[in-house]
Order: sequence, then structure tokens, then C-alpha cells
Amino acid sequence: MTPRIEPGSGTKPKQSQACGMENQRRGALQFIILMGIVSLFGDVTYEGARSITGPYLALLGAGAGIVGLVADQDLKIKVTPRKISTIITNHLATVLLIWPSVFRPSNEPSIVPISDGTMSIGRIAP
Repeated sequence: MTPRIEPGSGTKPKQSQACGMENQRRGALQFIILMGIVSLFGDVTYEGARSITGPYLALLGAGAGIVGLVADQDLKIKVTPRKISTIITNHLATVLLIWPSVFRPSNEPSIVPISDGTMSIGRIAP
């Protein structure tokens, strides 16, 4: 049912908020699915390129030692940024999350480190 516009009013019919929310949800879901498909194609391309590295080097005349060395260096190049970012993240979490909780009053919620390396949000007993 379309809202009627009175002649001379010059206003457009307004969309209901429920319909607007439905369009936003549909658009968000479509975006998530689209990004999933993009990620799928990126992974397929990356893994396909990694899988042909050895045969391609063999085609160029490289020996088994060179192929192994290239594969090892590729893994190191891939893992090193992850290790560095993990160290930085752990340091920042310690400085920004754990130490401020030590200086809070005991009645405020704070992040408490647990012995297995995880953190919990709770109250520190006085």
C-alpha cells in the first residue's frame, strides 16, 4: 500500500523504519557473503601459487636442496611478521590492560591475568 500524497504538499512518501532496517540487514549480509567469496578466491590463488613453486623451480633446473631452501625461506617470511606482532600485542596488553587494573580501586571491575596465560574480567578481592 503506497502512502498518498496530498496535492500541493510537495513531500515525498517516507519509508518505514522497519523496511529500512530490513534493507540494511540484507545489504550487510550480502556484503559479508561477497567478502567471503573474495576471501575464498584469494585463498585458492595463494595456495595454488604455493603448490606450483617446487615444480616450477624444478622446471628451471633447480635441485632438491634449492627447492627446500626456497620453501623454508618462504615459511620464515610468512611466520616472522606474525611472531613480531604477537610480541608487540602481548607487551601492549600487559602495559595497557594488566597494570592499570593493579591501581584501580577494588570495587571496580578489572582484567585479571590467570596462570594459564589468559585474562579474565572480574573483581579483585580486597
